[in-house]
Amino acid sequence: MPVFAQTARVSNLTLETAINQAEANNPQLLAAQRSISVAQAGVAVAGVIPNPRLAIDIPFGQAETKRTIGIEQPIELGGKRGARLALANSQVQQVQLQLDSLRWQIHIQVRQAYAELAIAQGAQQNTEQSLAINKQLIDIAKMRFQANDVARADVVQAEFAFAQAQQKLEPAINRVRQASIRLNTLLGQPTDTVINLADSEAFRFSGKDSQPGLAILAKLPDLKVLKKLAKASRLDLALAQQQIQVNNEQIQVAGSARIPDITLAASYVWDPGLSTDGAPPPTTTTAVILGVRVDLPLFNSGGSGVRQARANLSVAEAQNAALKSQVDSEVNGTKKSYNLYDVRLSSFNQ
Repeated sequence: MPVFAQTARVSNLTLETAINQAEANNPQLLAAQRSISVAQAGVAVAGVIPNPRLAIDIPFGQAETKRTIGIEQPIELGGKRGARLALANSQVQQVQLQLDSLRWQIHIQVRQAYAELAIAQGAQQNTEQSLAINKQLIDIAKMRFQANDVARADVVQAEFAFAQAQQKLEPAINRVRQASIRLNTLLGQPTDTVINLADSEAFRFSGKDSQPGLAILAKLPDLKVLKKLAKASRLDLALAQQQIQVNNEQIQVAGSARIPDITLAASYVWDPGLSTDGAPPPTTTTAVILGVRVDLPLFNSGGSGVRQARANLSVAEAQNAALKSQVDSEVNGTKKSYNLYDVRLSSFNQ
């Protein structure tokens, strides 16, 4: 049992429950899961249609008598709304892949922290057992010395061995503390929580039941098959490829922005005429005005946005190519290491 300050919190864990708890309470995962909602809200924002505009003009004074009520409706051209929606949906997929990648990393970190804590607790127990044995050896040496069976030097030697074993206890305790803090942080619980590992023995080496034949390894697939499997299952590679998709959609959005939008306008004008003292009543006139308004791309054609989007795409493609090369290198190295280990193991079993 690891030595900790007295605390009210004790957590009994297996590796499976540790992973499940990290899935539910890890702060990084919880924050990343909220980003999914943000990305999904971005889809709703991208699909928004521009609102119409209502205008009412009522003059005051003798110079103007026209009353006007009009409505304007902006019309997006060039597929702007569709391009925005495609980009927003791609970003949702990108955020989901980022969440999956983070979840995979957290699972690995939990496994590593769990194994480190199990090993640290085992090392502490071994140190405590060594101390107990050395304490017994001191007692035995003192009894034999009192019986004139051994020299005083044997007692000193036993005490020296006990002091050496005692010096190893504090580092072992600190290692358990550090491993516990690391695992507690990953699990999203207070760092002073005492953790009892239910299946810790699986992570400790034992000489019991050892057999001469160490293992029989399964035959790995061909190198080309391994590379294909790696490229199909690596989340970091899928994320890099999704980034290329996002950049392609950004190019479409930037390109559609170069096409000017139009605004359709309709107005109703009512003019009762100017009434003056002694003059006959004015004749009321009305009119309907239809109009089209468009921004002229004279000073800003939108070409800079397209160039920036294409530059981002070039960076994403380079990163994707570099990651593919890294995957090939890692698969090659793993395959060679496996083959070398297989040869050595076959020789040992023979």
